[in-house]
Amino acid sequence: MIRFIISFLSIIISYTIYCQTNNDSKKYELIGALQTNDHQIISYKIVFYEKENGQIEGESITDFYGENNTRSKITGKIDKTKKTISFKEVNNISTISKADQNTFCYVHVENITITLIKDKIIIQGEFVGKFKDGKSCVNGTIYLVSASVLELLNDDKLAKKKSKIDTTNLDLSNIQQLLDNNKELRSNDVLTLNWNSKKLTLIVWDSFKEDKDIVSIYLNDKLFKENLEIKEARQTFEIPLSERVSVIKIVALSEGISPPNTMNAILRDGKLNYPVITQLKKGQSVKIELKKQ
Repeated sequence: MIRFIISFLSIIISYTIYCQTNNDSKKYELIGALQTNDHQIISYKIVFYEKENGQIEGESITDFYGENNTRSKITGKIDKTKKTISFKEVNNISTISKADQNTFCYVHVENITITLIKDKIIIQGEFVGKFKDGKSCVNGTIYLVSASVLELLNDDKLAKKKSKIDTTNLDLSNIQQLLDNNKELRSNDVLTLNWNSKKLTLIVWDSFKEDKDIVSIYLNDKLFKENLEIKEARQTFEIPLSERVSVIKIVALSEGISPPNTMNAILRDGKLNYPVITQLKKGQSVKIELKKQ
């Protein structure tokens, strides 16, 4: 679900779409964004199973790296003959938003065209937002793609279809750069960022369930923060950067009650924000290299 008053997100996160068999149902995962008519962009993800007669059930996740992270139940239908999908959010499953429940706006989509390119899926169309009582709240465009579509950006077949599917300013050609700047980091991953500021503002929190995940943070192999428990409330640290290349290392000390160790973070370089999420087992680590311009 989305909040009418949700703050603008300047990035969209696109990862993976896949399907698999589970209890004779196909599972789909689509990730992309909602763009409201007032030009707000909100990260959005749907995960659902296709059941008999094209019926679908699953959940949506809105603002999945942010302070309004919300999971909602969705129901709908896929029409394979017409190549369309319809679904709506019917209720909250969970949320970390502090907003009044009456301000939440449920996404409804009706008969959006499914575009297939080399068995990869692109979904783009209009959505209608409704409050729980059915009154309209905000409308816009929903845009869901597969990360593997990025491999096809230079493909002639995609180039011919792009003009038909890319009707918003969410340009497919920009998705690769956006993906590069917004990472899910796992064991031994290294993220390299060009940096302008003399400091790093590091904001960390747990956007899912607070479950006593603990990390230690190192700056250039020197301990900066030891035994840091990742909480629902955001914690902010100012890290001075004196070297031309500074390396931030995050080590998981505990996986908490619900493994793995999951930490959301924003790396702030002046007015630029780089969101990341780490997924680590106990003892695993990731590195972030900041190269001064």
